[in-house]
Formats: sequence, structure tokens, C-alpha cells
Amino acid sequence: MNHADKALVKLNRNGVPGVVLTAAKKSGIERRVARAMLVMDHSLTEVDGGPGSGNHNHAGRPGHRGGSAKGTGYSTAKAVSARVAKPAAHSKVSTKSFVPTLARAKASQPEDRAWRVDTYRTADDFDTENIQTFATGGGSTFAIKPDGDIISVCKMAGDGISARSLLAAAVEQGGDHLDSYDGNFYFYQACGFEVVSRCKFDIKYKPPGWEESRDRKEDVIFMRYVGVGNVRDKSKMAMQRRVPYSEDYDAAEAVLKKVMGG
Repeated sequence: MNHADKALVKLNRNGVPGVVLTAAKKSGIERRVARAMLVMDHSLTEVDGGPGSGNHNHAGRPGHRGGSAKGTGYSTAKAVSARVAKPAAHSKVSTKSFVPTLARAKASQPEDRAWRVDTYRTADDFDTENIQTFATGGGSTFAIKPDGDIISVCKMAGDGISARSLLAAAVEQGGDHLDSYDGNFYFYQACGFEVVSRCKFDIKYKPPGWEESRDRKEDVIFMRYVGVGNVRDKSKMAMQRRVPYSEDYDAAEAVLKKVMGG
């Protein structure tokens, strides 16, 4: 079986890549769609994946501190966004316990994905910024800034929840926008987040663990929550046509803040 055929998968009832199919005669477009599905869910260690978390591990300040998984130009959101995820059971935790919990969740991820998780904040940083910190019983994490910015989303490998349910919990707690790398586009799209602005990856702010020989210089995307099924862009290419580049991270962030009324 060649590489393209290995990318062909069938979906289980939850819309997650399942059994690999040997179908060499499948059309090229079917192969590309299958690849998109694999990419979307591989990154948060089956946080539904992830946002694989599909890692879709959220980095907090991607262009400066963190990042995400590779994406494709083909959308499979229609196949995975039919249902709204039930928020994962979670509880508010102290910043003192949150920091090591986040570190353990990050450490549970493979090295080629762990760099996407931002862990530079200390407990004092979280307290000073008045950031609310949460964790699941299985050790997955997320945090919410006072303005609704969702950060520190990381699924602990082995946690029985899905990445979508983890993000749904963040929305339930008041999170309504975030920034990430465009490798997470399809995951966040399926969760009801729409790109408002974007900027190019800045090598000067590469996150610890990011390797140029292995990892792509992914665009940083800024997204707001519009609800599952309400995202206008059905593919990454459509988003790229609609949303122009901002000059840098700060400029892209300013666009988002303006849209959010900040």
C-alpha cells in the first residue's frame, strides 16, 4: 500500500478516523480529504482528538510562544461538526496546582507536538493576570483570561475525554476567542471558532522545542467563537482568501480585539 492509500480512512460514528482502508483506486480528492481528517485529529493525541488537540494543543501566544499541527487546504468540518460536544467534566483549580498539571499534560505529548503547548507562565503570572485555571479529573487543562481569551488548552494522554469536549468546557466558562497555529484550523473550525485575523510565523519567537528541520512555520490565526455550524469558511483555502495577513502578531491581535469590542 502506498502513502496515499494509507491516508484513506473510514470514520467511526463520532467522526474520528478509524480503520485504515486499502483502496488504491480511490480518487485523488478522497485521498486528500482523508489526509485532512488524519491531520486534524492527530495533533492533541486523540483529543477527539485535539484539537489533537487531534493535539490540538493550544499555545496561548503562538507567534511568540507556542504553536500547532500541520493542516491541509481541504475541509472535513462538515463531517465532524454535526454534533455539539458536551463540555468535559472539570473543576476550577488553584494556579499553584495548575502549573504542574499543565506541565504533566504537555510532557505526555510526543516531542513533535509538545512544543505547541505554552508553559512559560508561573503561578504568580496566572494570579497577577487574574487568569482562571481549570483541569479535568484526568489531568487535561485550560485557562480563561478576564477578557475571554482561551489559553493553556492541553489534553493529557489517556484522559477519557475528547478535545472537543475540553474546548466546549472552556466556552462554557466564558471563553470566546483564542489564537493558535493554522495547523489547528480544522479542529477549531469544527468547534465553532472562526478566523478573524492572521499573521505569519516569526522565527524570532519560535517556541522551545520547535525544530526547523521537522516543523512547519505555521501562520498564527486569531479566532472568535461563533457557534458550531456557523463558521463561514469551509476550508483553509477559503479562509486564506477571505482573511488577509496582518503585519505582525500585535497587529493581528489588535484586529481581533476590535472585533471583540476590546
